[in-house]
Amino acid sequence: MDVKYEVIADQEKNRLYITFGDLPLPDDQREMIVTEIWEKAQILKAGWGCIVNYSHVSTEDDTEIALLHISDAMQVFEDLEMGQLVRVITPQQLDGFREIKMGIENLAYYEAIEVDTLEKANAILDGKS
Repeated sequence: MDVKYEVIADQEKNRLYITFGDLPLPDDQREMIVTEIWEKAQILKAGWGCIVNYSHVSTEDDTEIALLHISDAMQVFEDLEMGQLVRVITPQQLDGFREIKMGIENLAYYEAIEVDTLEKANAILDGKS
């Protein structure tokens, strides 16, 4: 993935996709991602699903950076009436991810299902798993 992040709102599926790529984000983009998440989530209906894809993040340090970026956005998810949250992380990222996640306050408020592929994440939100 050549971009640092991508945020896509799929109105048909009532779902927000947040994908992290090449990190870290410059400070101006860190603010932009929160704004972009807010704007795109507003077009979705209450109960919208969210998939945050960390599978393109290459190092544990960058995984921590991605989690910090998304924790900024998590503050607005409750206001936007988010439903289920699914995280896509690779098996190699799993242990470090869970350890990092415990130290980030905003992430503790959201129960998330963790899977290793985007297909599995979509299946969960589609009610097929």
